[in-house]
Amino acid sequence: MASLEPLLASLDPDPELAAEEYLRLYRTLRMLFERRGLRNPEEATDVTLDKVAEKIILGEPIKDIFKYSHGVAKYVYLERSKPGRDEPIDDLINEIVGDREDTRLKELMHSCLYQCVDQLPEAESVLLRRYYGLDETWLEHLNPGKRETMSSPQKRAELAGLMGLTRERLRVLISRLRLVLDPCVKECVRKSENKFRL
Repeated sequence: MASLEPLLASLDPDPELAAEEYLRLYRTLRMLFERRGLRNPEEATDVTLDKVAEKIILGEPIKDIFKYSHGVAKYVYLERSKPGRDEPIDDLINEIVGDREDTRLKELMHSCLYQCVDQLPEAESVLLRRYYGLDETWLEHLNPGKRETMSSPQKRAELAGLMGLTRERLRVLISRLRLVLDPCVKECVRKSENKFRL
């Protein structure tokens, strides 16, 4: 999970305008994945933007963020539309780990993620858990049949509605919380891996 700050700064030096541009970019990518019939367009959009952010962090010169992001989206689509590919159940873990096969690393990141989410203020921790499906008790007001058939995007739309927010505004809140989570998870993994080496 790359930090989104460099991506936001590349979109516009003004934080408010950068947030608006980010939302515009997010919506266009999500619509692209939706039109192509990808099962989880929001997750594919997150993965795409993480990959773009990583390139910016690595210092790759990008003249047109929108055009470059659409190019990355094509590769993400091809990867995710391969026959037999399982869609990840836990979106947040997948965003951090990606498609790596290292089971020990995945378990370690899973543990670190929960630790870092628990360290956040309660309201933010609860929001992240609900958004990423780590806690679904808040859906108990729905009848069981509807609850079981809801997709992740539908649950997120329900969460946004309960909070009185648009889905896009909720997405910005989550992106800001991920900026806090990213260094926490990386530091936790680094410390844990150092212990394994001793």
